[in-house]
Amino acid sequence: MAHEQGDIPRTLQLLRGALPCLEQPNIYLLLASILTETGSEADRAEAEKLLDELLASDPQPGVVEEVQRLKMLIAIEQEDWTTAEAIHTAMREADPDNIEVLVDGARLTRLQDNRPHSIALLSEAERKLTTQTSLRHRHALAVEWYALQEYQQAAKLYEYLANREANSPFTLKLLHCYFQAGDLGKALELGQHLLELYGPMPTVSEMVTAIYELVNNLPKARQTAELYLERFPHDFSMRLRLALVCLRARDQAGIDAFLNTPIDTEELTLEECIHVAGLYSYRERVTEALNIAYEARRRYMEDSKAHLFYVTLFFSTEHKQRQEVLNLSTVDLDTAVCIKDETGKEEWHIIEQRKDRKAPYELAPEHPLAANLMHKKAGEQIVLKESPYSTETGVICGVQSKFVHAMQESMRLFERMFPGTPGLWNVK
Repeated sequence: MAHEQGDIPRTLQLLRGALPCLEQPNIYLLLASILTETGSEADRAEAEKLLDELLASDPQPGVVEEVQRLKMLIAIEQEDWTTAEAIHTAMREADPDNIEVLVDGARLTRLQDNRPHSIALLSEAERKLTTQTSLRHRHALAVEWYALQEYQQAAKLYEYLANREANSPFTLKLLHCYFQAGDLGKALELGQHLLELYGPMPTVSEMVTAIYELVNNLPKARQTAELYLERFPHDFSMRLRLALVCLRARDQAGIDAFLNTPIDTEELTLEECIHVAGLYSYRERVTEALNIAYEARRRYMEDSKAHLFYVTLFFSTEHKQRQEVLNLSTVDLDTAVCIKDETGKEEWHIIEQRKDRKAPYELAPEHPLAANLMHKKAGEQIVLKESPYSTETGVICGVQSKFVHAMQESMRLFERMFPGTPGLWNVK
C-alpha cells in the first residue's frame, strides 16, 4: 500500500523490517529495485549487497534472472558498460530464447547509441513471440520499441495489450503510438472513442484537439478544447492551444480572452513563451510581447531558439510600434546604461525591478549606482566612488532600452555561443 501511494521512506522501512526472509525473494527484489532508483550511492551499495545475499541463497532460475537484471541496471546507471555487457552475456547464455533478456540487450545497446544492434535484438525477440508469450514479455518489447521511437512496431504490441474500452496506461500508450507514427485516422478514432466513454480528460482531449488542428478541422478542434476547459478551466496548456486555434481562425476576440487572463510567465516552457509572445505580437501588444520574449531569452540563455525567437520578434514588430517602446534617451526603469570609468573601461548595467537580479549586471532602481544614474542622459558625468581622499567619476556613454541591448547582445554573441547553428550572422 505504501509503495502504491508513493511513500518511498515508509516502503523502505517496511521492507527492511521484513528482512531477513530469503524464502520470500520478492521482498529482496522489490527493496533492491527501489534502492537503485533513489540516486543515493549508499542505497545503491545496499541494493548490491541485498542482491548478492539473494544470489548466494541458490534461488530459482527466475529469481536469478531478476537479480542479474537489477545488477545490470545498476551497472548501466554507473555507465559501467563492461560489467553490464558481461552480465547480459551471462543471461543470454543461460536462456538464449528469453524474450525479455533480448529486450534487456536492446536497451543496453540503445543506451550506448548502437541503434542498429538494438533493432536487430528487438526484431529477434519479436520473431520469438507466440500465443503463449506472457504479457510481461510483450510489454517489455513494446516499451523498448517505443524508446527507439519505432512507433509502428510498438503500436502492434500495444494493440494486443490495450483494452480500448478502458482509460488505461496501455490504451493511452497506444494512442500516443498512433499519433507519433502519423496514423492520425486510428489515433482520432481511438481518442474520440475514449472521450465518448469518459468525457473530456487530459492527454486524450489535447491529442484529439491537435489532430483536428493538423487536418485543418478548426471547428472540431475548438469544440474539443472548449469542452475540456469546461471541466478543467485552469489547464494552461489547453487554454494556450485554444488560443492558437483562434489565431488560425482569425478570431481576435478568442485570442484576447486568453491574453487578458493573468499568465504566470515564470512557469512557462520556452515553447509556451514563444507562442504567448507571438499572440501578443499578433494583437500589436508590443511591450507585452517583448517582455515575454525577453524573459524567455534570459531564462533559457543557453538555448539558441530563445535568441533566434527574440531577435526575430524584435524585428518583426512594426517600426513605429517599436520606436514608441524602444526609443529612449534618458536613464529610467528597464533601461540599459553603459558607463565608462576613468581608465576607459566600459560596463553595461540594466536597471529593472526584479527579485532574481544577476548582480552587478542587473541593478535594482534603489541601488546607489542606479539611483545616481536615474534621469540622466548619455554624455553626463556621474560619481562612481567617493571617499574623504578621492573621487572616482565616470561618463554615461550609452543609454538604450533593455530590449535593444538584449537584441544587440544576441546578435553579437550568437555565433560564439552556438557555433555552427544557423539563424543569426553578425556582419562586420
